[in-house]
Order: sequence, then structure tokens, then C-alpha cells
Amino acid sequence: MIVYYAPGGGLGHVSRAVKVLTKFKINNATILVSPHLKNSPYLDKVSGGYTICFLPETSSTEALASWLNLQFERLLPEYLFVDSFPAGILGELSLVKLENTRCILIARLLNWPVYVKRVTTLIHFWQTWFCEWPTAIQETAMSGYTGEMAWLNLTVTNSNQAAQKNVVVCHSGSSSEIIQLVKYAQSLTGELPDLISPHLPSELPAIHWRHIYPATPELLHYKVIVSGAGFNAFTEMMHCRNVHFVPFERVLDLQSLRSQRGKQGLVPPANLPVAQFSIE
Repeated sequence: MIVYYAPGGGLGHVSRAVKVLTKFKINNATILVSPHLKNSPYLDKVSGGYTICFLPETSSTEALASWLNLQFERLLPEYLFVDSFPAGILGELSLVKLENTRCILIARLLNWPVYVKRVTTLIHFWQTWFCEWPTAIQETAMSGYTGEMAWLNLTVTNSNQAAQKNVVVCHSGSSSEIIQLVKYAQSLTGELPDLISPHLPSELPAIHWRHIYPATPELLHYKVIVSGAGFNAFTEMMHCRNVHFVPFERVLDLQSLRSQRGKQGLVPPANLPVAQFSIE
């Protein structure tokens, strides 16, 4: 049994979970996600047919850990994939019984000074797969907990097609962020861009809007692309032609650093092996 632990503010954690499970041809898995995603009309599109289980609505670390212990007693996971947060989003995994479970961390950039205030201790991982190299403070703090380390390449290499359209904004964030990106796109090209987004801000009635998932195949038809700098957007669009990433503030992500690093942040250190996985 494989469980993928993917709580977080948006659909990005679920999307990454599906990418990882698909990459390793894992067909049967349960993905644990944040409770507010029950209200998302787009979860079915993102979840890839995997079993979705919603965490309880609680801000108590102890209550969440108690619930997880009950679920793991029922599911008996042989492997637990943990997305991004090495002790869970509240530190709850440090209170969960995981003695008979091999834990694998899918590690990306994390705003460590903020995150560390939420946790008391990390859990020990069987393996850690880096899909983005961490900051020095994050790397040091995780030392001794990572187990075997490997590189997990989640970037998408796109074949640019003949551009038939001019400019597009692609973003799944808030209305205010979408409006900011539209204004930025207009400053680049002098024209109103198309918009690919889960929702249409009421302030943009004249824009050509579509909700497409996945969006990447459609983006290849545009001469200019404007997006936020979240991990999924960055790794999916970084090889597109003339793409502009605009970083936004996130509590636990470091979009500005990701944008500054560019492709270099997705280059593994020398001698780091490629992640491999098969169900024994």
C-alpha cells in the first residue's frame, strides 16, 4: 500500500503527487489532501483517478496526528510519500507511528525560518528525492534526517510549435494576482492577453478566458507567456519560448528565489543519483 501525503494551500501539491506517482508507474495509491479542497470543482481533473482522502478540519497538531494514526492503522502503508514538508504541514508527522513504513520525502524549496516555527522535530526518511535544490539553511537542518538522497527531475521539456497567438496569462492563484499578471502582460505587449485560469475575475469581463487542464499544450501556441513562479508552473513552462515568471509571496514557498535562480536551481549537484523506485 502506498500513501502520498500532500496537504497544502492549493492544488499544486496534488498535481505534484500525481506527477510523481505517474512517473514511477504507481497505479494504486491514496493521496491525502487538505480539507478545503472538497470545495474545488477542479480536483477531479487534477487527481488523475487516484483515491483522494481528505484530512480533518482541525488546526490542532495533536488531533491531526491522532487521525493519521487511525488511518495508517487501517491502510497499513508500506511506503509513505511526503510532499514538501518534512514533518507535515503542522509538524503532525513527528507524532505519527511510522515504524513499519518507509518514508520518502519529495523535497523542494521551503521557507525554512517560517516552517521551523511550526515543528518540534523532523521525521527520519528512508529516502529524500530532491526535485529542486534547497537553501543552505534548509539543507543543514535536514542533515541527518534525509536517508539516501537522490534527484527527481519533474521538469517538462516542451517542443515549441509555430506561434499562432500573441500573449497569454496562465495562473491558478487569486483574482488580484491574475489581474496583476494581466497588467504585466499588457505592459510587455501593449495588448490584452488571453487568460487560462480556473476562474475569471469579475474585473476582466472583456478578456478571452478559458479553463484548460493541463494547460501546457495550449501554451506552446503563444509567442509570450506570463505566469506566477510556483514550482509546478516553473517546471512546466521553463522551456517554453519567451516565458515571464512573476513571483508572488507565499508563506512556505520561495518564489522570488526560484525566479532568480532560473534553470540553475533545477540542476542537481554532481554525483547525486537519479531517484528510482519499484514496489518490492
